[in-house]
Amino acid sequence: MDMDKRMENNIVTLSGKIFSQPVFSHTLFEEQFYTFDLCVLRLSGNCDILPCMICQKTMATVNLFEGDMVSIQGQLRSHNKIVDGCSR
Repeated sequence: MDMDKRMENNIVTLSGKIFSQPVFSHTLFEEQFYTFDLCVLRLSGNCDILPCMICQKTMATVNLFEGDMVSIQGQLRSHNKIVDGCSR
């Protein structure tokens, strides 16, 4: 599968409550990025706290405040983490 097709298929929509105010994370190619946590409710009633990232250009078009209910769309990015010698 080519890269364009993978990026086209890598779309996720999340709805939940902003759990933390966006804070500056880093700058890449002169664009600033911010991170915040989103609380997404499962059908079981439990909440998953998911880290989200947003660029400054997008942040300039919306107001994000802790406690706000939002629906966001973007790409899912993940990585392996070694915990007690095991990949997770």
